Amino acid sequence: MGQSMKNKWFNRLVLGGLGGISAFAFAPTYYIPILFLTIGILFFLINRAESAKISFGYGFWFGFGLGGCSTSWLFNALLIDHGAFAWLIPFCFCGMGLLFG
Repeated sequence: MGQSMKNKWFNRLVLGGLGGISAFAFAPTYYIPILFLTIGILFFLINRAESAKISFGYGFWFGFGLGGCSTSWLFNALLIDHGAFAWLIPFCFCGMGLLFG
């Protein structure tokens, strides 16, 4: 029995958020204990997945949130000349999320 569409999008949102929260383990905050919680929840959901395709999706959305939110250093560099490069920020967020997801 497959997941309902509402449940799929909720899981994607939660996993993207967990990936985004995991970005706090990187510089400049270095709050590494957060990884025990976020990766623990990721592994729990992957173990409960019904198929390998769903498990891959869980890992992708977690990586998308992590990759998108951990690129603040890139956004900061683009905002030095915000008039010329600020329009690139959404593309960098999605592109880095897709790259790392």
